Amino acid sequence: MNKKLIFLFALFASLCMASSVLAVSIDNPLTGVDDFPALFTKLATGATGLVAALSSLMVIIGGMFFLLSAGNAGMVTRAKSILFFAFIGIIVALTSGAIISAVKGTTSSASGIEAVLTNIASTLGGLMAGLGTVMVIISGFFFLTSAGSPEKMKLARTVLIYAIMGIVIGLLASTIVSFVTGILK
Repeated sequence: MNKKLIFLFALFASLCMASSVLAVSIDNPLTGVDDFPALFTKLATGATGLVAALSSLMVIIGGMFFLLSAGNAGMVTRAKSILFFAFIGIIVALTSGAIISAVKGTTSSASGIEAVLTNIASTLGGLMAGLGTVMVIISGFFFLTSAGSPEKMKLARTVLIYAIMGIVIGLLASTIVSFVTGILK
């Protein structure tokens, strides 16, 4: 009985303390954010800084793996993989400013959700089509350097197929969004 009374007293005291804490006002950490494009820009800028910092750290870790590999093929392969993805992260961080500006421009000029989705789809579709074209070139490079190796030929063929699929989806992106929004109306 005594333990229940002590527990109830402690619960009542903590609730009384919590009520005084609830009276404190908390400032909005997102100052200057009044609409979705501003929120998107602020979040993307923060994420870009985080990706850049983590990618730089991963370059250092990948270099350490190379130094500590001592000729171990598994460690060298792991170090190459770490460095490859770290450099992809750095490239994403460096190009994200242009991507953010493009997406922000498409969302702020639109008047409704349908227009926003169409603008985003056309922007991302253009990026996909451009990236698909680059991947077709990389696939051609894989074909040229395969030297008749069946594994490398298979990789080149797979890259080419996915690149063509990316180009087609990129070119049809705004049409797909218009079709889906037409169905949902």
